[in-house]
Amino acid sequence: MAAENLNPKQSLEVIEAMISKTNRRINTTGATQFLLWGYVTVLTSLLHYSLMPYMTSIHHAYIWLLIPFVGGIISWLMARRKRHQPYSSSQIDYFINTVWLVSGLNALACSFVLGFFTLIAIIILLGSASAITGFVLRIRVLQVCSILGMAIGYGSIILDRTLDMLSYRDYSLVFGAVFFVMHCIPGHYLYAQIRRELKSTPNASVV
Repeated sequence: MAAENLNPKQSLEVIEAMISKTNRRINTTGATQFLLWGYVTVLTSLLHYSLMPYMTSIHHAYIWLLIPFVGGIISWLMARRKRHQPYSSSQIDYFINTVWLVSGLNALACSFVLGFFTLIAIIILLGSASAITGFVLRIRVLQVCSILGMAIGYGSIILDRTLDMLSYRDYSLVFGAVFFVMHCIPGHYLYAQIRRELKSTPNASVV
């Protein structure tokens, strides 16, 4: 059916179908991606916090590059393993992928800017991408965790500005905690949800 021949009700049904389709993809492939990037970030944050006292300011900054390097390699291997699986995308898929691409590239650019609040900028960028994904696809856990993660980021700025309590080293722990909230918790929830669906449909498989 041509798009120009759709009435408002039919257009709404098409949009709802695209959202449902993308929601299903996020619940499967998206769950593993949230867990992957979440735990890579958490572990890198802990590594940075542990090694920072023994390294120069320039050298310990390079530790953060483990996130795009390790996460990117694992993501590429996962995509390579699934490259022969049938997949059709919708406009909602394109929108969500574009949001993450733009946010991810900006976060990568921020990682090369040496500044005290670089980590907070990355939190806001990727937290916004998570929140947009959650609200577009109506995934409540992603909505709540994204907002909570960004609130922790903003709260740490207020805490530092008013009480001068946080050092750059402390921010690495804040960074890891935020990504645990924003990515690991939703990832586990979505993965548990898809496992429940698999139990009810034995012939299904995780994408």
